[in-house]
Amino acid sequence: MMLRKLLVNYIEKAIKEAQKTKVLPDFAIPEIIIEKPENEKFGDYSTNVAMRIAPTIKRSSADVAELIKKYFSAKEFEKPEAIRGFVNFKIKPDYLIENLNLVLTAKEKFGEQKSDKTIVIDYSSPNIAKPFGIGHLRSTVIGDSLKRIYRKLGWKAIGINHLGDWGTQFGKLLVAYEKWGNKKELTKGGIRYLLDLYVHFHKEAEENTDLNQLAQKEFKKLEDGNEKNLKIWKLFKETSIKEFDRIYQDLGVKLEIIKGESEYNKEAKTLTTVLLKKKLATKSEGAVVIELPDPKIPPLLLEKADGATLYSTRDLVAAIDRYHQYKFDLMIYNVGNEQSLHFKQLFLALEKLGYMWVKNCKHISHGLYRFKEGRMSTRKGKIIFMEDVIKEAIEKSTKIIAEKNPDLKNKEEVAKKIAIGAIKYNDLAQNRRTDIVFDWEKMLNFNGDSGPYLQYTYTRIQSIIRKSGVGVIHELPRQQTRLDKPEEIDLLRDLIYFPETIENAAALFEPNLIATYLNQLAQKFNLFYNKLPVLKAPDEIKNSRLKLIAAVAIVIKNGLDLLGIETVEEM
Repeated sequence: MMLRKLLVNYIEKAIKEAQKTKVLPDFAIPEIIIEKPENEKFGDYSTNVAMRIAPTIKRSSADVAELIKKYFSAKEFEKPEAIRGFVNFKIKPDYLIENLNLVLTAKEKFGEQKSDKTIVIDYSSPNIAKPFGIGHLRSTVIGDSLKRIYRKLGWKAIGINHLGDWGTQFGKLLVAYEKWGNKKELTKGGIRYLLDLYVHFHKEAEENTDLNQLAQKEFKKLEDGNEKNLKIWKLFKETSIKEFDRIYQDLGVKLEIIKGESEYNKEAKTLTTVLLKKKLATKSEGAVVIELPDPKIPPLLLEKADGATLYSTRDLVAAIDRYHQYKFDLMIYNVGNEQSLHFKQLFLALEKLGYMWVKNCKHISHGLYRFKEGRMSTRKGKIIFMEDVIKEAIEKSTKIIAEKNPDLKNKEEVAKKIAIGAIKYNDLAQNRRTDIVFDWEKMLNFNGDSGPYLQYTYTRIQSIIRKSGVGVIHELPRQQTRLDKPEEIDLLRDLIYFPETIENAAALFEPNLIATYLNQLAQKFNLFYNKLPVLKAPDEIKNSRLKLIAAVAIVIKNGLDLLGIETVEEM
């Protein structure tokens, strides 16, 4: 059990003991919230539960805090302090050492839990016939990180790539391909050629509005199974998936299920017909809609007046299909903030249709990448290709390695890991809800709070351990572990916080909590290393410090893995 949860149990036990001896009256114990004090002089954990109890029993919070202190007992904690209604707790040094040894023996399993629950994560979901741009990065890396986090907690996590491969935009592209495109140029130019056609269509459509009506007709033909349009559409899809697969491989992202919107087209039409018969959907100006129970939310549009379905209809069918297949305990959609209304409509529609499992569906929104002068736009060709970002990051990391360590083996492999680490960390270190202004310099920053900084810290520790000549660190005698310097204690405490950081990141769907934790751990390690000797310390102290830094390296590696970032042994 996590130490924070244990502490809650101990506090409840202390309150019940005080009630048992009648120094406190009987009352329902409120939720006990444990916080980590910003100032470490107030201990490792703190609670204000005494302040919440005091008004109920008409006693001062200071009195209640003193009683909690009096009846509190735990092998992991010192006797707490009661200060102005707060109760502060400090972890015993022996337990810090016990946890250190746990890290060393558990290794990559440190922080793992067991669970029989299932989570489905809808993430990445690029649109075919459009290049994988920097705008797709947020959903891809946040979704991948959340999947890794939930798997660490023992959940069965299923990643679904719900490809945008259907809709009116393909009518536009079919028109553009028919008028200005050819297969030879498509084979040569790939997905960027399709983007050029798409942009060209929108420029022409500004002058010739008939093109938009023509596009609607071509998409309707595609939806009705027109053989010619289907053949061209499949060519667009094959071209797109080939590029997406290459980007996913570069990013180290694996999705279990790839299923496009098009695969739900027939079911969407069937559902619309059924809902009309059951009077759960109605016609409005020729279109089909579901009126929602919340009057503030506009109806969910299922079918346009021309009979074409929409992505909202396909999302509805997909959600039902996923529950039937996976019986999930939780399904999250990792999609941008701008889709918030759509998911409110979707969830209310599912509720109206009687699917009560919808309470376990959540939209985990995230901000967008923007240019300094505004948002990106595929229609205007204003997009930064993910392929170009990766290429430039690798070139930059290769140059840095050549300057700092020209004799390094496997330079290309290391450079790529560092580059991908820089890209991912720059995104995952941000609060997912905020927009990110695209900045080459910031994204490829290799100093300070960055992926390469954490990778370098890990590499530095591995280098120290290699130079020590010690074989298996965790086999060093336990009873000889002596760590009592402030810098050592700081690291020991931070190791305690890793499992609960994983839990918090999962509960809040915020991988940035792990990124922040790792950066602070790395900073504390470097402070420790710059102040205290390791290899030149007396043997007993040297061995203790080797164990400490080995545990720090394990946690950094485990944490980076949760962010989808690989470590390197040398750089």
